[in-house]
Amino acid sequence: MHSSPLASALLSLQPVSKYSDFLRGFLLPFRCILLCWTHKKIRRHSFLAASLTLVLLLACAAAAWLLSSSLIQFLWGPHPPAWNWKFIAHTGLHLLLSLFLFLLLALSLPSLLLSPLQNKLSEITEEEFRPLPMGNSWLKTSWNGLFQTLLRISLLYGGAFAFFTLSFLPAIGFAFGILGILWAATWLGVEYASIPLMRNNAPFLAGLRLLGQRKMLFWGFGLGTHVLLWLPIVQLFLLPGATVGGTLLYLAVQNEFSNPKNLSPIK
Repeated sequence: MHSSPLASALLSLQPVSKYSDFLRGFLLPFRCILLCWTHKKIRRHSFLAASLTLVLLLACAAAAWLLSSSLIQFLWGPHPPAWNWKFIAHTGLHLLLSLFLFLLLALSLPSLLLSPLQNKLSEITEEEFRPLPMGNSWLKTSWNGLFQTLLRISLLYGGAFAFFTLSFLPAIGFAFGILGILWAATWLGVEYASIPLMRNNAPFLAGLRLLGQRKMLFWGFGLGTHVLLWLPIVQLFLLPGATVGGTLLYLAVQNEFSNPKNLSPIK
């Protein structure tokens, strides 16, 4: 057996205490971004994922700007040519709507369109510890991954929109804002930890029950991933880092509750 940075990261997830679990889960996606550059195969796929993410983010920005311009022009008319209050209001609304549409697209399209690449990164991570079982074809796995990613993103945005709307209620709105952050953290954790679950043909609800055995570790990981979303440059490497982290989280929890023997790097 040999030691590796991935093995050290997996061993660091062994249960100690609930509070320690939350902190280690929170730091896991940050740690895995660094780990992505110590493993040759993961580094190659991480660079590809980061490059494609950059292209998609630029496309999202252009699409958001053009869509918001068309929408405002349809509802309000053409952009005023003179510097007056209408010009300022029109420009401000254009910027705000562009930002909203960009966030909507940027938080969904990369995960949705790059789901086959996420699955490959997860495979490489799992292969470090055990041979992969013979399963579905790459095409079928990619299609299932695309469908399940779309479902999880829909649940994420549906709940986030509901909590965001309720956060404007007087007196109790702040509580709904906090619940919205927890909702987003939970489903971001589900998004990345579900990749190996799907590939290993585990039922979705059964996988959630398994991850729920270490709730604080799982929530910490989701919140750390949520924070990564708002770091402009680091966000490019969110997909590989969170994918590797989600796979390690799955392996650690599955090993603890389903297999009495510790996982070790294979020879």
